[in-house]
Amino acid sequence: MPEIPRIHGTAIRPTRRSVVSAAVWAAPTITVLSAAPAFASSGRSATVTETTGLASSGTGVVYLALDPAPTTAPAPVVVYDDRGASTTGFTIAGARGTAAIYRLAFRTTTRPMPATITVTLDIPDYGTANAVVPMTLGGTLDTRVADLGLNAGSLSNGNGLLVQPDGKILVAGDFSQAGTPQVARSRVARFTPDGTLDPGFTSPQLSSSVFAIALQPDGKILVGGIFSTVGPDATPRQGLVRLNADGTLDTSFANPGLNDAVYAIAVLPDGKILVAGRFGTAGPDRTTVGRLARLNANGTLDTGFADPNLLSTTISFTNVIAYDLAVQPDGKILVTGNFNTAGPGDTPRGGLARFNSNGTLDTGFGDASLGGTSFPTGTGLALQSDGKVLVAGRFTTVKSQPRVGLARLTANGTLDTGFQPTQLDDLAYGVTLQADGKVLLTGDFTTFGSGKVSRRLLLRLNADGSLDTGFGDPALTGGDRPRVTAAAVDQDGLIYVTGTFSSAGSPSTARGNLARFYG
Repeated sequence: MPEIPRIHGTAIRPTRRSVVSAAVWAAPTITVLSAAPAFASSGRSATVTETTGLASSGTGVVYLALDPAPTTAPAPVVVYDDRGASTTGFTIAGARGTAAIYRLAFRTTTRPMPATITVTLDIPDYGTANAVVPMTLGGTLDTRVADLGLNAGSLSNGNGLLVQPDGKILVAGDFSQAGTPQVARSRVARFTPDGTLDPGFTSPQLSSSVFAIALQPDGKILVGGIFSTVGPDATPRQGLVRLNADGTLDTSFANPGLNDAVYAIAVLPDGKILVAGRFGTAGPDRTTVGRLARLNANGTLDTGFADPNLLSTTISFTNVIAYDLAVQPDGKILVTGNFNTAGPGDTPRGGLARFNSNGTLDTGFGDASLGGTSFPTGTGLALQSDGKVLVAGRFTTVKSQPRVGLARLTANGTLDTGFQPTQLDDLAYGVTLQADGKVLLTGDFTTFGSGKVSRRLLLRLNADGSLDTGFGDPALTGGDRPRVTAAAVDQDGLIYVTGTFSSAGSPSTARGNLARFYG
């Protein structure tokens, strides 16, 4: 069976394919949409540096530079030209030079949505600043950032994607260059929120493809893939490596010695690390770990975690892959992939299984029985706060019921019939759950539903599975078999996607395998 050419990394839940960041912004410097600096008599200034408005949610943000930085928290008087608008937060978001950056968040209840909302902020000692915030439709390409320029190659060029707490964006894949103009970045790159390459991040120089990326609470970065060495000295690191926050090798993290690829990573609250993939052994003693393993915080194999024994009765052992995982609040572990049995007794588990925190099979979670294709496969997972599970992949039935590419299961593994059946014209790869309950789906599909509504490689569903018509066609196209493998959402609701594509939006705009959209 051909391997599905995708999969991105896992971060601390609730997300994996995506990371919905509630993070601090890192002093953006992108094009000002509307700024009217005003100078108070004290010589202090208040300047709008960036605005974002999302018509789909009726929310917006204004970033404001106060120079010099105030010694006490300012209390601005905020006035909107829209009667339905109100402030939802005013917080410090970073610094730039001598200035402090503040983030004003607002929401409007006005319907129909106004095309723009004008915000006036009167800040004591700093004067008045005005911003006109366009309320942009979801799915619109954000052209405020330039082409981020991951270079072309034979594989999916972006596989893993996450937004850091400081707003910086980590992307991993099979690329060797990134940015505009392009510079050497071997398979992992980091961008600032304004779309420029982060000069403080060193290229880790991994020997082969990366499929997964995750961020630890201390800022260190876990990277998984099919590589065997890292760095200019070709230091041995098989399948998984930990980088310092600046991209350099963390030498305190042992070589886990995984004998094949890692496709998903999750960091546990106690610092231990779960990895899933195609590997069958780990560590210097080549201990058997059937596609799912737990490592200690220093990278050594945790031998207290049972062998999950993920297998298939229809394909060879070497083609069995665990593509994604999710960790529940109670410590139980969901895994999806192209297997149909699990545990020491080869219990039937078609494409989705749940394990106890010690690695033993949880028999209280039933067999999802992903099916309908020659090699039914789960490729993406998202865990809802109510315990329900979204699974994406290559299948047309779940529990023998029609479900194409996406389904929702209850907390005990039964099919949730309250989630509308999805109809895609091609594969789904990743599923990302937004904070508002809406669902982002990525893949190589181009249409949705019986009406063949155009949604190229990325779409958004409402919480009940119906198409969110407020999120338009992102028009992602081009490349070697166009696909989107991963999505991530930042704190302002902007959506990043990566995969294999060369253009996005309407009119078509050059975007090399990484793009940002309004949410």
